[in-house]
Amino acid sequence: MKRIASIVLASLTILSGCIPIQRVFWSPDGRWAVVLDETGTRLVNGESLEVTPLTITPVRSSTTSPATMPDEMPADFDGPVAWFRHEPELLAPVGLLGARWSDLRGLLPEDEVEQIAAAAERARRIMLDGIPPNEALPVDKSSALASRERTMVILYLSEQAGDELSARWEAAWKEVETSVDKLTVLIRCRFHDAKLTLDRVIAFLGSEMHSVQVSPDDRFVSCAVVKNPKENLLGELWLIDLQRPSEPVRVAETAAWYHDWSADGRYLFYIAGLSDAGDQILGVLNRADLAGGLDGIGKDGNPEPMAGLLLNALQAVRVLPDGQLLFSSGEVTLPTVAKDMPQKPSLFAMHPGKYPGLMRILPRQAAEEFDMLPWFAPSPDGTRAALADEDGRIAVLTVATGELQIVQPTRIEGKETSDRLRTYPVWRNNDELTFFAPPGSELCEQGGFVLWSKDKTRCIPGLLLKESDHPATQPAEPKQDPDR
Repeated sequence: MKRIASIVLASLTILSGCIPIQRVFWSPDGRWAVVLDETGTRLVNGESLEVTPLTITPVRSSTTSPATMPDEMPADFDGPVAWFRHEPELLAPVGLLGARWSDLRGLLPEDEVEQIAAAAERARRIMLDGIPPNEALPVDKSSALASRERTMVILYLSEQAGDELSARWEAAWKEVETSVDKLTVLIRCRFHDAKLTLDRVIAFLGSEMHSVQVSPDDRFVSCAVVKNPKENLLGELWLIDLQRPSEPVRVAETAAWYHDWSADGRYLFYIAGLSDAGDQILGVLNRADLAGGLDGIGKDGNPEPMAGLLLNALQAVRVLPDGQLLFSSGEVTLPTVAKDMPQKPSLFAMHPGKYPGLMRILPRQAAEEFDMLPWFAPSPDGTRAALADEDGRIAVLTVATGELQIVQPTRIEGKETSDRLRTYPVWRNNDELTFFAPPGSELCEQGGFVLWSKDKTRCIPGLLLKESDHPATQPAEPKQDPDR
């Protein structure tokens, strides 16, 4: 039997890549931000600007041994975070090394624990009767979301029957056990007194998760998971019903990462390829109706295509409070010669049921002055949108007028785009936008995390810096400049 290691949060994976990602996640009330810093996951108080390490406390079941799970663990999240709207809770992916069944069973509904135990006992009997492990275990889906049942059955058997299975199957069983040595788990956590408590396992991620959202009614989880990032950045889009988390549904096999929900939680808007083929140029903006739950997906014209566009893994669609849709895409009239294909994305709007057609909202002159990336973030009231370019500059677009204001004008040096654009800009509230400014910036002289508004600029020096930027490894005292 393999040696069981203590459960440890594994090192970050997607956070060290060359593609820029969102590293700042504000709670709905704007009071707290989870920040995926170079030195670990941090919690920022939006009022005092106090920065503290974020920790997780496990929920203990009757079979959980304190020797295998520590009282507190650093919250080294392995990707993006999503807050719930109506409860002080959030979702986040964590990497686990040497996880045990007794560590995780307390994070599963009791009826699922019973189902896992029954499935494991069936598989054990079959294997002892001579059926190889990979044939006896529940079938694993060939997808970016790992089989929840198979993973938990292996952990159960490793702890409860590992010795006899190892004696019977030796290398074949060892290979199965090794497959769950490192897990990436999407977990649900309760947030209280600036700390997290593990609550539930939502999904096992077989690949890198690049975005996750909770529907406004706190019923569904949507996440984009990239199966083979070296081959194709388009992700699989999955939906999970929190009332039935063991039965996720794949909505699209080739989707852009950034999707959004209608205000009532009924519709999910996302951009996906015209087919499931990996190498695609053309895509569709779709609307999936969740009124009937996950069972209605893929039936009777659901999802509904809304618009055709050029496809990019990093492009986004966002829903404004009035129901208007904003999305990014290159603008092109087909057919066209290759040299006339668009090299830069722009922003477009459509309002289903209110007016026909599409409207460009980023003026062409502004697009020439500011080479925006496909990602963008509207303010909570929908009146403005934050844009970023690959050199780390940040701009604010007034949606109604097309006026563009560059609020972080310094071009940042760095080999990779993720070095220059340390995080995508995100709004704390309708007035305050947060982003990274480099050392020497007028916004934050030492470089760090900036909270910008028209009336004032605040900053937390050192936060989001890399060692190549500055020798400091811990954030300095926050700076506030009410006169800026």
